[in-house]
Amino acid sequence: METTEYGISLSSFGKMEWVIFHLLLWCTTGIVECRFMTIRTAYIEIVPNARYIVGYHLHSLGTFPCESLYNCLYACQNSDYCRTANYDGMNASCSHFEENSFVGSIIASSTSTLIKFDLCPPGFTELQTICFGVPQSIQPSVSVSTMLANIRRVQQLYVRSSYEIITPDRIYIPAYYQSIVQIYNFTTYAFLENLTLTSPTTVGVSSFDLDCSNNILYGIDLNNTVYMRGPSANWTFSTTTTSPLATMSDDFVAVVDNSQILILEKMTGISIINISSVATGGSTVQRTRIINRQLYVTTSNYGLYRFNLSALMNTTNVTGINLVPLSGTYTQQIFVDTSGRMYIMTSNYNTLVYTLDGVLLTNYTGAPRLIVKATKYNVVIIYDQQTNPISIYEYP
Repeated sequence: METTEYGISLSSFGKMEWVIFHLLLWCTTGIVECRFMTIRTAYIEIVPNARYIVGYHLHSLGTFPCESLYNCLYACQNSDYCRTANYDGMNASCSHFEENSFVGSIIASSTSTLIKFDLCPPGFTELQTICFGVPQSIQPSVSVSTMLANIRRVQQLYVRSSYEIITPDRIYIPAYYQSIVQIYNFTTYAFLENLTLTSPTTVGVSSFDLDCSNNILYGIDLNNTVYMRGPSANWTFSTTTTSPLATMSDDFVAVVDNSQILILEKMTGISIINISSVATGGSTVQRTRIINRQLYVTTSNYGLYRFNLSALMNTTNVTGINLVPLSGTYTQQIFVDTSGRMYIMTSNYNTLVYTLDGVLLTNYTGAPRLIVKATKYNVVIIYDQQTNPISIYEYP
């Protein structure tokens, strides 16, 4: 057992319970000014020769220079959002991720050490439960259904939209039937700036997505084109549908083009996989989302499908798994949180919450669109009833 200069006991490699009192940590190290913070708790597992690959592209918090494994670990623990980290000893760098380590994938790496945080106390597990990075006496773990039943409204944003996106520090809201995207600070909900979408600018967007490198993907109503605009990817893709729907990941772009789904290379916009309606039971494709190189698809008659995009790269036999029958339910969006819970909007103004394996966690009535993001001390919910204004709720 090793004791650090901060008086915190650490095992060399394995799982441990780590409790930090921030006032003591910050005053001892002199990193920042001394101020009171809540005690934080977590179970931490250090995995040598391993590297984490983020599952959902917007859950990456960035990479920064870092001189030691323990400094990488401390920085993740002190973050309100970090649940997984990579330390690269060769490059002296640390990468942080919002999501739990079971959402993405873990690969072997001779230069990297993986740090996994588990915020749940004994007897609780994420997915069924939302766990916070503080003791149970301060903020108890809570089920998803209980959390949604006890949210409180804290802010209203006077804009109408259909395709809100949350990044690690911002909220992006494409204005309904306008060519601008309103950007708000995630922590304070204060308006920051407008982003103007380039050509065409006469009607609203039919879909909207972006990544952590400021690449923006969007379709335009009444226009047969998908646009990628950004510093590392800049292309257009023509479709046969007048209001194309498109989503992205770190590697792929999924475009719904009438009865088929086209998978494009993200950087080039070149089509590499064609998923026809036969693979989705002959029903109309409605929305898609890419998580951990798995394509999730909602359809008009046969529910929620999952396609392994890695396996489809070298085959013409395109098949998927029908995870959930949603017959007769029209779905309009798929959002995913940091524990891999999917929030699926339905035609009867409900939100169905599923795991990535298609297990139903809860059915929330009254709001057609929920976007949920959990920090280590609360949960933030964008509550959109497809009207003006959009409401922001918090739990607790």
